[in-house]
Amino acid sequence: MGDKLMKSTKVQIKVFLFYSIPTGLSTKNVNTSQGLIYFISKRYRTLEHEYDGTNAVYEEELAAKDHLTRQCQKAEAEANLWRLRVK
Repeated sequence: MGDKLMKSTKVQIKVFLFYSIPTGLSTKNVNTSQGLIYFISKRYRTLEHEYDGTNAVYEEELAAKDHLTRQCQKAEAEANLWRLRVK
């Protein structure tokens, strides 16, 4: 759970950086609007990749949680069955 929170925080930071004005840019790095568009699109692709990875991890964890819930329900049903047999 802590890893997910940390990944979520990292994604939030990257989103903030994506929408903030690029402060490290100088005129030699980005001297045209084309360069700025390239820089922003590169950030967008990186964010999109991060989102896809985080979403895949989320889906796996959700499936694992559902599986664990089913296992707990089966165990509870079996315990109730044994409880009835013993009485």
